[in-house]
Amino acid sequence: MEYFFYLIIFLIPYLAVSPWQKVMRIPAGLIYVGLVLVFVLMLLLERPERLRWKNISRVQLVVPLLIFFAVNLFSILRIIISKGMAALNANNLKEMGFLGFAVLFYWAVTVFVDNEERFMKSLKTFVICSSIASIYGITRLILFMVGSDYGLAQGWTVPRLLATAGESQVFGGFVISVLPLMIADVLFKNNIFEGPWNHFHMGILLLALIMTFSAGAWAGLVVAVIFLVLWFRYYSPKSIVSSALVVLVVTMGVFLIDRTIYPNYLEGFNSIVFKITGHAPAPEKFANKNAFEVLKQEMPQSTASRDQQYVESVFSKVERSWFRAALWNMFKSSPILGIGAGNFEALYNKYRPPGVPAPPYVPKPHNQYMEILAETGIIGMLAFIGIILNLFWYIFQCWPRLEPNKRRILVGLVACLLAVGVHGYAFGILVHLQVWLLLALTMSLLKLDPTTRTLSAIRGGLY
Repeated sequence: MEYFFYLIIFLIPYLAVSPWQKVMRIPAGLIYVGLVLVFVLMLLLERPERLRWKNISRVQLVVPLLIFFAVNLFSILRIIISKGMAALNANNLKEMGFLGFAVLFYWAVTVFVDNEERFMKSLKTFVICSSIASIYGITRLILFMVGSDYGLAQGWTVPRLLATAGESQVFGGFVISVLPLMIADVLFKNNIFEGPWNHFHMGILLLALIMTFSAGAWAGLVVAVIFLVLWFRYYSPKSIVSSALVVLVVTMGVFLIDRTIYPNYLEGFNSIVFKITGHAPAPEKFANKNAFEVLKQEMPQSTASRDQQYVESVFSKVERSWFRAALWNMFKSSPILGIGAGNFEALYNKYRPPGVPAPPYVPKPHNQYMEILAETGIIGMLAFIGIILNLFWYIFQCWPRLEPNKRRILVGLVACLLAVGVHGYAFGILVHLQVWLLLALTMSLLKLDPTTRTLSAIRGGLY
């Protein structure tokens, strides 16, 4: 059962990186759901008493998560009661199905990871599978840039790393769920891996994140690094400076190589600058923010001029501003209980800003917090805040009894959670299973018995 569990973790970036790209599609996603359900059944057959509510409620954070699930479910039931079954749509079922599955997954991880050896193996498996997926993405992107791989169709003039996801920002969100941990491992010299392997994993993940050109994920990493530096300054400022210089040199070297291979590559930074500042390079061309059809027609197909480089960025930024305005209108229409979990896509055209044309397809709203507020109202947001408060209160309670090595790993995991939290402003985070794994591993570390083997005694090889 133990190695079956590590296989489940290892497969996350390949079968479960995003529910609307992987988990909810046959057959890969359903295979992964089946593997997790089989593992849960194995846990219950091993110790049936785990099914008792008394034991379930003892698992840290499960009760706040179940409350959040119940609030989401009630937001849908309320709509059905008032408008009938015709108001139910497929997104309601997917939203609740994945949320329920994610809570079950969280419970299974926290129950199984009950000693330090399992914790370290789980952590290493998560890092290794992330690095392998990143290497795959980096390799394929370089092949695309040199013209050897024509199967990587993209809507951007500058190629962006997708790896095992369908969108670069999805994989960027995946990388920041583990990269800050490896940065902390290098800074704190925890040596989760022997020899140079911790530097290797950090370098690969950092390179993959840079090549995604995901502004939200970059912002998340910046906040995580600031948190780590503020914490780490009490240990060795010299190590911070030396590590920063190494990262800078390697990053600049990589970009110079990429620019040699693909001359227009560094233009991707201008897209990031535009998303932050809002200043397009050709204002006379893109000044009309409601020109939905014009932007869509000018989207680059294969080759494009320098100005067209920014069309995707302009369109993305403008569209997300429309999404935020629609979410706010949804919240104002039902501020207490929301419009119903999963109803953003179905009701977007009803609440979109005046003058904004109806799009042919409505994706996720790219703002996790406003999505919660709009779909489940103030009650749902309070339930979500309750999860965060419970998490940090438990960290505060456990901190005094943690040995130094555990504290340093905990700081790295919290940095990952901060990075993911920042990314949530620009993207969905609760719909990605690695976030739930990160949360479960954090809670598993906190509940470990301090009398068991220390982390320093079980470091080294993978298993």
